[in-house]
Amino acid sequence: MKRKILFIILILIYSSCSEKDETFKLTLSEGIVLVEPTTLDFNKVQRGTRVTVFLRVPDDKSIDTFTLNGVDKQESIKDSYYTFFTNGNTNISITFKKYFKLNLLNENLYIRKPENLNLDKVKDGEIVTVRIKVNVENSEYIQYFKKNETAIEKFNYELEEDKIYADLTFTMEEKSDIDVKISTDKQIPLPPFYDVNGNDIIFAKREIAKNLEDILIPNFVTEIAYGAFENCSQLNSVVLQDGLKKINSRAFYQCSGLTSINIPDGISHIETSTFQECENLNSITIGANLRYFGEDAFSGTPWLDNQISSNGECIVNNTLVRIDRTKTSYQIPQGVEIIATNAFFGCQLAEIDIPDSVTILDNEAFSGCNKLESIHIPESVTTIGDFAFMICPKLKTIIIPNSVTNIGSKIFFVIPYPPGTQPAIETIKCRATSQPEGWNDKWNYSNATVIWGYTGD
Repeated sequence: MKRKILFIILILIYSSCSEKDETFKLTLSEGIVLVEPTTLDFNKVQRGTRVTVFLRVPDDKSIDTFTLNGVDKQESIKDSYYTFFTNGNTNISITFKKYFKLNLLNENLYIRKPENLNLDKVKDGEIVTVRIKVNVENSEYIQYFKKNETAIEKFNYELEEDKIYADLTFTMEEKSDIDVKISTDKQIPLPPFYDVNGNDIIFAKREIAKNLEDILIPNFVTEIAYGAFENCSQLNSVVLQDGLKKINSRAFYQCSGLTSINIPDGISHIETSTFQECENLNSITIGANLRYFGEDAFSGTPWLDNQISSNGECIVNNTLVRIDRTKTSYQIPQGVEIIATNAFFGCQLAEIDIPDSVTILDNEAFSGCNKLESIHIPESVTTIGDFAFMICPKLKTIIIPNSVTNIGSKIFFVIPYPPGTQPAIETIKCRATSQPEGWNDKWNYSNATVIWGYTGD
């Protein structure tokens, strides 16, 4: 038993001596300087050796990463020194990131994010948000921010506690001077005109709007509310800016003093009756992205009447908005992609041949075509909107191509119109073998006979 105990003690002593004699390699990357021990052999460092290094950071840079054997140790740095005990081969690595100075040239500019930013030492690649309060009560608006010599017109507005702020977010990649161009205009309305919905700032409907003669909608406004300027007969000048994304129904309904309007590129949809009965609206400049027109969006305007009388049709950005309803023959031009809401309403056509450039038949596109007996829908069409063929009493049969993946509600709905008319559609021939998922459950509200998988002409 004594021999066994003695043997174990000898093994432990040998093991301890072996560990003490074991040495390791220490590797320091460029920028890391050994402080102590001063006589250390980097290739023979004993286990448990206390090592202190100094991190030599260049004047124009800051530490990006600092690791020991791949493990982040930045939090352990004390006044540019780092101390550790060796326990194996050790690799200490440091990388640097440049930093730049950020100057805010307007005294009202301040940093929103990140918090506690040192403007003299902003890291390369740091994402910075600069903010300024917009004093709308003084009719201020932001024309643009300026970063060094470059004007930046795209920035964000936010409304917080009835105050409006402009935010510019950018990435630091160089020394940057940030300024802002602020303008004032008596046309800009006071804060009571504004509502907020999430991040959208809305020009809302207010009774005092009826007294306006001219107005500049500020760039921070993203939406004009339903009926905002309805019946504002004194309004003769409206300036819409690029921040605007949506104009709701009846926004400018019956603005009889309005003679011209410029619709910016940010608008893609014009809602129902937006400019209806603007009886002196002769000039409309339409942005490149406007393609969807609600019912009667421009009805009762000289602009629309002039388009139809001159051309027999009104086409905007490849959308057929309206045709001359007195025509007894008409060919939709090749290149038209969308048939707008009510484009053919009340037309006198018996036959309509849709070209293969068309992809969308919008809501009520062919509603009220009392004489329509035949219509050809090409394989290019993917969408047929609600009530697309409503009140077409002479349309008895139709072929729907396989390309149509979306159909709205009651597309063939017919009421007794004119008096005594009976529901029209009798047979619907579908190239699809079964009802696609994108078809509304009430698409065949008239309960016409449906032939699925139709292959005939």
